[in-house]
Amino acid sequence: MDTFVDYYDLLGVDCQAPYMEIEQAIRTTRKRYRRLEGSPDQAQRANAERMMGLLAEAEKTLLNASARETYDVALKKEDQRIEEERQHAASSSEHDWVSGAMKYLDENNPTSALFAATEGTRQHPENPWAWYVRAVAAVNLDRYDEAEYAAREVLKIEPNSVPALDILSESCLQLERYDEAVSLARRARKLDPSEADFGCRVVRALFLKGDHAGALKEAHKVMSAFPGNDQAVRILRTCLVQDGENAMSAQAGMSYITNERQIEHLTQVVGELQGLPSLDDETRQWIAETNKLLEHAKGRHYAGAPTWYWVLAGFFVLCLLAGAGANPIPWLVLVVLIAYGVREVWPYGWQTNAKQLGSAATNSGLQ
Repeated sequence: MDTFVDYYDLLGVDCQAPYMEIEQAIRTTRKRYRRLEGSPDQAQRANAERMMGLLAEAEKTLLNASARETYDVALKKEDQRIEEERQHAASSSEHDWVSGAMKYLDENNPTSALFAATEGTRQHPENPWAWYVRAVAAVNLDRYDEAEYAAREVLKIEPNSVPALDILSESCLQLERYDEAVSLARRARKLDPSEADFGCRVVRALFLKGDHAGALKEAHKVMSAFPGNDQAVRILRTCLVQDGENAMSAQAGMSYITNERQIEHLTQVVGELQGLPSLDDETRQWIAETNKLLEHAKGRHYAGAPTWYWVLAGFFVLCLLAGAGANPIPWLVLVVLIAYGVREVWPYGWQTNAKQLGSAATNSGLQ
């Protein structure tokens, strides 16, 4: 069955919130999920895309007076249905709410699953499984604050519960508490080193935090421990592409190769990417574009020369042809002109790029 989405809950606003407050909440929430669209984790990117779709629906519904009025009626009916379930819960204290919650999850109804699991934790607060199911239902609804709370309750009862640590670390990551997510994921990995997920979560948290070098280092560790693992391959691929982008100098949103260290580094990155299995189209395109940049950077290109250069070069060539070869000065000047021509008239592509970018060539990228 389709899950009814509470847009007010999604945005963290009251159902009586005014237009401006809702508009601001949509803007803030969209900014958060737009950032997660750049996550190295495919599942997280897919979830961010789904949430962006929900935000678009919320915007279309809540910022239109007529549509909002219709939606509010439907929301009231949904609230009444949930209240009826609550009343039924009050008269059925021995009902197996946890089993019911699991059944709701199997039916892809996380809203009812969360309600049932919540009743289960009220009925048996000492039951770690009830708290765990509640956390799973909350994750399915992207309610990571509630998932965090339920997972922490599990850990109070079972301090070394790997599934709880799994949910808690993911919740902290989604709530943008990246250092805590890294710590929890490493703790889970120590308890269960057979799972690649925990190492990959460390990489994701570091990546989203902006520590791309640390993320790449961890991605290599995960790949070494789980060679051929699809998730490990995807996350290393993303980190390598980002590392390549960071190595290049940038200006106005464009990337340039402006020194020989960048050439060497990018050649290594491209080589490593090409050695990975199952490259996706996006990565293949990045490799092709980077190879074009490398080819241009490593080649020499005619950049043009001032008139005085050709006049002076011609004059000294004529001097030599006229018999002034015994005089070393014309030869010396000609050597200087040739050296100048090699560097300034036919420079390497990276030299042309560096000259074009000016200070941006040394203020960004690998130096």
